[in-house]
Amino acid sequence: ALYNLPSFTSARQMLDPQVTGLEPVIIATPPATHAELTRLAAERGLHVLCETPMASTVAQCRAMIKVCDERAVVLMIAHRQRYAPALIRLRELTGDPDGQNGDGDRSGELGAIRFVMMRYPHPGFSEKPWTWQDEDGAGPLLDHLVHATDVLQWLCGDVVRVYAEGAHHFAERFAPAFNCAAVTLRFRSGAIGTLGGGFVSHAGMNLEDLFLACDQGVGTVSGAFDNPETLRWSLRRSPMQLREESRRVDLFRAELEHFVGCAHHGAAVRTGGASAMKAVAVCRAAIESARTGQPVEIDRLEGDVEPATMESEKPESRAVQLVTSMEEPVAPETLN
Repeated sequence: ALYNLPSFTSARQMLDPQVTGLEPVIIATPPATHAELTRLAAERGLHVLCETPMASTVAQCRAMIKVCDERAVVLMIAHRQRYAPALIRLRELTGDPDGQNGDGDRSGELGAIRFVMMRYPHPGFSEKPWTWQDEDGAGPLLDHLVHATDVLQWLCGDVVRVYAEGAHHFAERFAPAFNCAAVTLRFRSGAIGTLGGGFVSHAGMNLEDLFLACDQGVGTVSGAFDNPETLRWSLRRSPMQLREESRRVDLFRAELEHFVGCAHHGAAVRTGGASAMKAVAVCRAAIESARTGQPVEIDRLEGDVEPATMESEKPESRAVQLVTSMEEPVAPETLN
């Protein structure tokens, strides 16, 4: 009423072609609904900012990319950590893992990343049933760790193999969904890494951190959970000369401003569908590995193509070739 805006009883009603005056939409519903709601929005010609995880499965992610490319609308996924100045600066220091030709540009001062460790313990908890349902949020190994798998692949390049040990600690009533996991990663570049997380911390220990060992130096990024703000690094040739940069920004605001720039001014999407799909694939591989006790090759997950065959998210190409039939989504009318 304050802004004289109409209200609707369902997402499908809002996205009906008879409704006029809609602008770019933000989809912030349970993951199992993202593919269907993105399709409805794209068919209306509406640009989409979708909350994480991009979807519940790799197949649904592919369908979202396909329909948005066919309708020539922006598809941006809300991986807000990529707007943190400390992480942006770290990527400058280590270089683009994909480079212009897919072979990596490691001209940064720190050089190529060879080893990485990330601690990502969530200080909160979710009682929402959809968070724990495998066909929806799939527990924090998807709904939560997807931010970490996105950041790690943005910095280190594609993950090709995953091994995970999962547990139900602190959330036994939500089994068989895992609440926490220790995950090991093998990157296409040859780098190796570890990732730990889940609903395991609390407000008094609100933190996250990242450690990287590179050819020319060592770096860390740390801060409050989902607000990594302090970057420290030193070079191997002068190990006692520690450098530090620290700056906090409103990551939600930065993310929304970028979306407006993409939707209204044609800016290149920083966190598009192709990279977000890779983040979902790694999380799904971790869940499968934790269940089976076996390493999982990413190119075998759900019959997926190898990540290396995906086109990078340049303005002229957003992985149009990733085509599949979409799995049956949860109807939008079931949303409250």
